[in-house]
Amino acid sequence: MSNGNSSNPMNVKIFELNYTQIQEHLGECYDANEPLLIVGQPGIGKSMGVHSFCDRRAADDGRDLAEWNFLSSEAKEAVAENGEYSGSPVQRDVLEMKYPVKAGSDKKNREETLARRGAEAAKGKGRVLDNIYLYFDVRLTQRKPEDISGLPHLNGTSYVKWLPPLMMYVMSLRGAVGILFFDEISNVQPLMQSAAYQLVHDRCAGEIAMSPDIYVAAAGNRVGDRSNVFEMAYALKNRFVHATQMPPSIQEWVDWAMGFAVDSRVIAYLQYKASSLCDSVKDVVTKGESAFATPRSWHKVSNLLKVRENHDAARVYRIGCSAVGLGHAQEFKKFIETQLELKIEDYLNNPRLASDLRIDQIWALVSGVAEYVRGDRRLCNKAFDITRHLREDFSVCLLRLIKRIDPTNIHQSMVQYPESQRLSELAPMVVDSLGGV
Repeated sequence: MSNGNSSNPMNVKIFELNYTQIQEHLGECYDANEPLLIVGQPGIGKSMGVHSFCDRRAADDGRDLAEWNFLSSEAKEAVAENGEYSGSPVQRDVLEMKYPVKAGSDKKNREETLARRGAEAAKGKGRVLDNIYLYFDVRLTQRKPEDISGLPHLNGTSYVKWLPPLMMYVMSLRGAVGILFFDEISNVQPLMQSAAYQLVHDRCAGEIAMSPDIYVAAAGNRVGDRSNVFEMAYALKNRFVHATQMPPSIQEWVDWAMGFAVDSRVIAYLQYKASSLCDSVKDVVTKGESAFATPRSWHKVSNLLKVRENHDAARVYRIGCSAVGLGHAQEFKKFIETQLELKIEDYLNNPRLASDLRIDQIWALVSGVAEYVRGDRRLCNKAFDITRHLREDFSVCLLRLIKRIDPTNIHQSMVQYPESQRLSELAPMVVDSLGGV
C-alpha cells in the first residue's frame, strides 16, 4: 500500500503491486477469464509484462506465438482460413520473428538460424489454430467504432449481413487461443470507450462473439501521470479487475535486462546507482525535461550505445541527454569515464588488483570484463579468476553477463575451469536467471 503522490492528486491510498505480483495476478485473472486493467506511470514495463506473460502461456501450451500486428496480410488471411500449418505463410512469419537473421550476421550465424527455423518447421502438424497462440495488441486511440463492430453488407437477400473486420473474425473462430490486449486504453476518448464496453464484459462486438479462449487485458496511465489521459467511465472501470503497477526494483529490471541483451554498461551502472532507474512523475515535472529516466528509456540508451563501437564520453553524454535527461547523463558519463580509465587487461592478467577498487570502479570493471570476453571468448578463464577477488553479488553479475554471450559454450568453459567447484556455488543462480523476466 502506498500513499498518494503527484500521480494521485487526491492523496487516496493506492494498493500497488510489483512486477512479480502483477504477473501472478494476471495469471489468476487469466485462469478465471476476468479482464485485468494494469495502470501505472509511463515506461515501467506494463505492456512488456503482458507480452512476456503471453509468450510464456504460448510456450506452456506448446504453441508458437503469433503477434497479429507483425503478420503479413497473406499470413493473416491464412489464419482466417485455418488450413494446414506446416509450410503455411503463418508458420513462415512466426519462425522469422522467432529466429530473425540479424543485419550484419556472418554466413555461419545465418546458416544456424535457418537450420533452427527448419527444425521448428518440421514440428508443425495439424491446422493453423492448433499450433499458434495469438497476441492482438490493439490501440483504440487509432480505431473507429466500425473497426471493432464491422460494417453491414447487402448480399442480395431480404436482410443485411454484418461483416466483421478480419481481426474480429479470427477472434470469433472456435479454436482461436490467445490474448486481446488494449494498450493505452486510458488515452481513449469517450466514444471509443463505449465501443470497448461489450468486448470487455460480454466478449462480443455487436453480433460477433469472441472465442472463449481469447482473454482480454488492458493497460494505461493514470490521470496524474500527465499522459493525455481521459477519465475512464465508471461503467468501463467496473468491467475490469484493477491493478496498479509500481516501477520495477533494480533486481527485477536486471533479471529482465539480462534476457533482452541490454548493454552490460547500462546494467552495471544501474546496479551501482539503482536510484537512476526510474524518475517519479514529480521529479519529471520539477526538472521540466522531455527526456527522463524509466526502464524503457534506459533500454533506448542501450540500443543507441550498441550501434557504434565508439564509446567515448562525449558520445555517451549525448545519448544519455537525449534518452534519460541531463542529470542521469552526467552520472552515466562519469561511470563510463571510470571504466575507460581502468586498464581491463591489467585486471585480466593480475586479478588480485580487483581487491583494491572502489564500488563504482568494481561495477565498471564487471561490465568492462564482460565486453572483453564478448570480443574474445578465450578470456573466459581469466574473467573467472577475477571472481575470486570480488564480493559474491559482483561475481554473480559478472558470470551472468559473460554467460549470456554464448550460454552453451561458456557454460562448458565454466565446467572445465580448474576451480569449477567454486563457480558451481554461483552457477545455479546464474542458470536460473538466464531467461530474464
